[in-house]
Amino acid sequence: MVVAFLQTYEKGRKWYYDHHDEAADILATFKKMEKPFVSEVMNHINRINQPVDAKYIQAHQTIADFLFEHQVIKQKVDVSKIVDNSYFEKSGIGSGK
Repeated sequence: MVVAFLQTYEKGRKWYYDHHDEAADILATFKKMEKPFVSEVMNHINRINQPVDAKYIQAHQTIADFLFEHQVIKQKVDVSKIVDNSYFEKSGIGSGK
């Protein structure tokens, strides 16, 4: 189910970027906003659908360590143990397939 969602979301994400003008029309109508405004906002949105990389894990590890050090969280967290990219691997998204 998760793999199917990721693959479907990826198709929609690609369509969004490949059909910018049409997507802006649809969103502007749906949101009852001016198309030029919606189009400009779309230019600044980065919709991603990819596995979590080591840089992301390290950034979140730094935050987790800070929170633990300052007793905001009570247990030390190993962020690398929480991340699960297996669904991306199964879907072929982000692996060059």
